[in-house]
Amino acid sequence: KKRISKKEIINDTKVKPLNVTACEKYYLGFYEKKKLIAVLDLLLYYPNKSTAFIGLLMVDKAKQKLGIGTIILNELTEFLRKKKLSKIRLAWVKDSKKAEHFWTKNGFIVVDKAYMDGVIPLSVAERKI
Repeated sequence: KKRISKKEIINDTKVKPLNVTACEKYYLGFYEKKKLIAVLDLLLYYPNKSTAFIGLLMVDKAKQKLGIGTIILNELTEFLRKKKLSKIRLAWVKDSKKAEHFWTKNGFIVVDKAYMDGVIPLSVAERKI
């Protein structure tokens, strides 16, 4: 597997659709004893004003299956509820059974399909807040 460079990570913190302002993009790190254990990339009001879009939720491999991703998602849901949003949208690579299991376990339902870079099939899913 290719390692992601620091430059790529820094660039990813700024990547957003044209109709999303910098104030609507969140790139958050979650730490345990000063060690990064999870990352969340979030867009508010995308693709519409009632929706938040999770671009990435990644938990350190050593910390997976401990409920950390679900805890982050539950806290995020409360934050978005206070912002008066009504749903969360995201996508995963269709062949990723691990991603499918996590997201469906957390109440996401596949609503559409899409393609990354025109060739990689994605499952697009949503959950009401």
